[in-house]
Amino acid sequence: MRNISSKLILLGAVCLISACDATEQVSSKVQDAAQNIGGTQELVGMTKGVTQTLNSVKSGNFDQAKQEFSAVQQNWTEAEGKLKASPETLNNIKSNVQAIATDLKASPPDKDKLLGNLQSLSGSVGALAKGEDPAQTASAPGETSENGETAIGGAELPQTKAEEAQAFENNLVAMKEALTQTNTAVESSDFSSAKDSFGEARQTWYKFGGSVKEKSADTYQAMDQGVKTVNTALNQAEPAQASILSDLSSLSSELDTVAPSE
Repeated sequence: MRNISSKLILLGAVCLISACDATEQVSSKVQDAAQNIGGTQELVGMTKGVTQTLNSVKSGNFDQAKQEFSAVQQNWTEAEGKLKASPETLNNIKSNVQAIATDLKASPPDKDKLLGNLQSLSGSVGALAKGEDPAQTASAPGETSENGETAIGGAELPQTKAEEAQAFENNLVAMKEALTQTNTAVESSDFSSAKDSFGEARQTWYKFGGSVKEKSADTYQAMDQGVKTVNTALNQAEPAQASILSDLSSLSSELDTVAPSE
């Protein structure tokens, strides 16, 4: 019996060592992949800060959320120049960080909107921390993955029809508000503010574009192209005010044809 027990103990020790080696190998691979992206330390800080901010927003403690998100902003400032990611990914994260910071200053903050943007940011930063570029690995905005879930920024999908309908309506309202703010800024030739507000519109579009496509493929195509057109125009060295206002008008008109989910 003593010999059998000794053998079992030895076998268990060997298995434990093997498991530890396997874990270290996986951890090492993830670390190496993250280092290829750059800004590893800052990404870890952002991931922690976004999670803390998300929990504070869920509990309704917005003052705490502001403090926690300020650390996220600081880490992003330090990481942005180090990250070896696509311009699209960097712009999306930057727009999301700016949108969240702005929303946290609102009185009162929009909890649902904040949760959606924080979940999106968490997905993007989490992917980079694993050495993946969301723009290269994710499905196109509004498209669905093989399991039928929307592959945008890691946002969690509603689990019930009622939650799904509410989320769709919230995104619809949020995008209309962002487009209105963008239009006002462009009319005033304040293109910096226009970029910020349109960044919010783009983030919202990425969240519910797939649902719009289910309702009308034509509307989806028109809006998706409109979002790309306005975004490109706003990023020109000298944005064409009249052209952008016309494109924003067309985009808003298309959005008005989208009916809330039932």
